[in-house]
Parts: sequence; C-alpha cells; structure tokens
Amino acid sequence: MQNPSEQAVIVEFMATNSKMSISDLFSLENDLKAAIEDAKLGEYDGNEIE
Repeated sequence: MQNPSEQAVIVEFMATNSKMSISDLFSLENDLKAAIEDAKLGEYDGNEIE
C-alpha cells in the first residue's frame, strides 16, 4: 500500500473586528480540531498567533 500524499490547509484570520477576542479564536480552534478528528480527515497541527 502506498503512503497517502501529505496536504496542508492554512487558515488565516485578520482580527479587524473589535468584538473578536483571542478566546473566540481558541473556541474556533477547538471546533475545528473536533471536526477534523470526528471526520477522520487527518490531524490538527496547532496554531501561530502573531
């Protein structure tokens, strides 16, 4: 059996909305992690905050 090719999805958010907080982004991160795991689509590899 061949190894599947590796792919990446990079999502970038620009926090221009003053109502958005860092905790909102972490909440979204948790939702994405759960969706990826539940669908067995691969693995979540973390975040970068600048």
